[in-house]
Amino acid sequence: MRPTSSVSVAIVGAGYTSAALLTHLLDRRPDVAEKIAVFGKGSFGHGAAFGTLHPDFRLNVRAQIMQLRPAKPDLFPIWAEACLQDEGAYCEAGQFYRRADFARYMDYELSELPHNEDVNFIRQQVISVRYEHSLAKWHLRTDTGDEYTALMLILATGNPEPNWPCPIERACLQHDGHLLIKSPWTGSWLHDCDPEKTVLLVGGGLTAMDTVYALGKAGHRGNIHLVTPLGILPPAQTGWVPAEAIKWPDDISSASAFIGFMAGHLKQQPQCLWTDSEWQSRFEALRVHLNPVWRRLPAAEKRRLMVHLGGAWSLTRYRSAPQTSQMAAQMRSSGQLVLHTGRVNQISVGKRGKSFSAYLCSGQLLNTNIIVNCAGIGRDPLLAAMIADHVIQADAFGWGPQLADNLQLYSGDGHPYPSGYGIGAMTAGSEGDVVGATTIARQAASLAHHLTDSL
Repeated sequence: MRPTSSVSVAIVGAGYTSAALLTHLLDRRPDVAEKIAVFGKGSFGHGAAFGTLHPDFRLNVRAQIMQLRPAKPDLFPIWAEACLQDEGAYCEAGQFYRRADFARYMDYELSELPHNEDVNFIRQQVISVRYEHSLAKWHLRTDTGDEYTALMLILATGNPEPNWPCPIERACLQHDGHLLIKSPWTGSWLHDCDPEKTVLLVGGGLTAMDTVYALGKAGHRGNIHLVTPLGILPPAQTGWVPAEAIKWPDDISSASAFIGFMAGHLKQQPQCLWTDSEWQSRFEALRVHLNPVWRRLPAAEKRRLMVHLGGAWSLTRYRSAPQTSQMAAQMRSSGQLVLHTGRVNQISVGKRGKSFSAYLCSGQLLNTNIIVNCAGIGRDPLLAAMIADHVIQADAFGWGPQLADNLQLYSGDGHPYPSGYGIGAMTAGSEGDVVGATTIARQAASLAHHLTDSL
C-alpha cells in the first residue's frame, strides 16, 4: 500500500480556472506558494478552451475583454501587440486573436508569478474525493493510485470533455478520432480531413462556428451540414461599448418574471437587431448584475428558465468572432453550408457509400463521411462521483455543486464545508453566468480575497 502524502491546499484542475485562481492567490500572498498543490494533466492554464494548437480557432471576444486580472484590463492587448504577428486578428470590431496565442500569454503571466516555482504541480488526475469530519481533512485519490490528504480543497475542474448527445451504433466507433470526432478542440483531426468529403456538425454554437471557419481556411470543398435546435447561428460580435449596468429588481422569483424583465429592456428600441452594437451593449449591461438574481431563483424556476430561454441565451451570450461569422455566411451563400433545425437522435453505419447515417428528430436522414460533435455537452466524472457519493450537494441541474456564500461547497446533508470550495464553469448552475475568461477571473479574485487570511 502506497503512503499517503499531505498537502495544505489542493486545487483540483489544471486549466484556465486553476491558473486564474493561482494568479490571484500569489498576487496577494506569494508566501503561500509552497502550501499549494495543483492536480491535473496537460499544459497548465490552457484547458480545453485554449489548449488547441490549431491556428484557425480564434477567441470569440476582442482582446480587451480577455482579462486575467480584471483590474488591469489592458495587459493582454499590450502583450499581444508586442509579441504577436497576426494580421488575421484585426477587423472593425477589434482584435480577435488565436486561442493558442492566449495560451502563450497565460504561459508568460504564470512564469512571472512570484514564487511560482514553489507550487507543487502533481500531473495526475483526481478520481475520488471524500471528507473526514473527525480530522477536518480531505482525502484525494488519483488515477495512478496515489493518495493525498489536504486541509483545503478547491475544485477548479473547468469544462469536461464533451459526450455525444445521442446514441451511436457500436460499429461506428471504429472510426473514433478519425471520422467520428468526439472532441474537436485539439484541431488535430483537421490535418487528415479529406477536403472533398461531406461533414456533419452536431450543434450550432461556438464550437461549430470555429469548426466551420477552420474547414473554410483549410480549403474544404465538400458539403457541410449543421444540425442545431433553433436553426440559426450565433450573431457576430460588434464593436459594442459598455453601457451603464442595468439594475435588476430584487423581487424577481420566477422564470417568467426574469424573461419579462430582460425582454422589456432589450425591446426598448425595437428597430435594433442582435447584430447591432447598441443591442449588444444593452445585453451586456443586463449581464453585469444578473448572477445575484439567478442565485435567488428557486431550483424549479432555474430549470424552467433554462427550458424556455437556454438555447436563445447561449446564442446571444456566446457570439462569434466576426471572421468566423463571415466565413459561415459565405459558405451558406454558396450553398456549401446547410443548416438543419432539430437534433440528431441516432448515428448509425452509413448507406450508399457514406461512413455514417444520422437520423434527425424530424425523421430526416443525413448521410455523411465525417461527424463532428459540437454540442459541448459533458459531465465531469469526478463531480458526478462526488454527487453520487453524497460528498457534495448538486445544483438544480445535477451538473455541478451547489454553493454557499464565498463559493463554499455544500456537503451531501446540506451543510457548508469550512474548507471546501468550487470555482469556474462548473459553478454556473449555482452561481449563474460564470463561463468566460474575465468572469472566471473575477470569481478567482473574489475567492483569493476571501482565502487570504486563512492560508
